[in-house]
Amino acid sequence: SVPAISGLKYRRWDGIPGTSVEQLLNHENYVGPADIDQIYTNLFESPTDVCNRCGTEMEGYFVPTESGLHVFRISGDDNCHLWIGFDMVEAVQSGPIADVPGWTAVRQWNKYPSQESEPIDLQAGSSYFIQAIANEGGGGDHLAVGLTTPSGIIFNPIPVGLFLRLPQIPRWRTPPVWATRQMLQFHGDASAGQDQLGTVAVAPAVPGQYYVIVMGGSSGYLEL
Repeated sequence: SVPAISGLKYRRWDGIPGTSVEQLLNHENYVGPADIDQIYTNLFESPTDVCNRCGTEMEGYFVPTESGLHVFRISGDDNCHLWIGFDMVEAVQSGPIADVPGWTAVRQWNKYPSQESEPIDLQAGSSYFIQAIANEGGGGDHLAVGLTTPSGIIFNPIPVGLFLRLPQIPRWRTPPVWATRQMLQFHGDASAGQDQLGTVAVAPAVPGQYYVIVMGGSSGYLEL
């Protein structure tokens, strides 16, 4: 089903070293709560020049208004990745559709060939999980995502109200943080649905190791 509420999640983590996306994803701060956690309703674009040594994440569900080939593009400072898929799992497992391997000026869409995705066939009215991430070392931080629709209309950046809906599920960490998942039997009542959070007994127990239930599965299995 298509999420009903228009919006886009914006999160920022301070104290992130380096400039690569991998350094952000693997940093202990990123695993914890964001320093800034807000909902955006205007554009698929972060604030500009607000921090150094910080990581930015923006995510939601993209709902096309027409069927056909869509082209996405990303701009940011410093390194950035853009993912899209039917859901969070497919998006992060498929790899980024576009990236910035260095940095761009604000709304500079053509500095690197990899900033623009290959055409992606999407169905009008369906929802697709979309996520953009950037790691800022120093200087003019920013992040934005643009779009060319099947009819050739260009949105740089994408207007939230026309295309984006808020995620209604727990936050997902992008690989390599969640590159390895385990399928374990849940012994208890999982009738609350796939968004249920809870605990699961794991044997043998590993002292100091914790598991977070992020998605329900069939036959009482949960993906951790």
